[in-house]
Amino acid sequence: MNSSPALVYRRVRLERAKQLLRKADASLIEVALGAGFENTSHFAKVFRRVYGQSPTAWRRSDLISQSVDC
Repeated sequence: MNSSPALVYRRVRLERAKQLLRKADASLIEVALGAGFENTSHFAKVFRRVYGQSPTAWRRSDLISQSVDC
């Protein structure tokens, strides 16, 4: 399956966003800007479209799963 450069770049940015979201002290704007998005609104819309939940909800569920794994 071929992916366009734009889709690959978006995937890379979203993976970076997930890394930043794992830092509980990073604000949503820091995550969005750190992952290459211009604002939180666009970031949240793209994130929700791809992962099916908001960045905040994803962070919460990821932090819970990390604490259970420990």
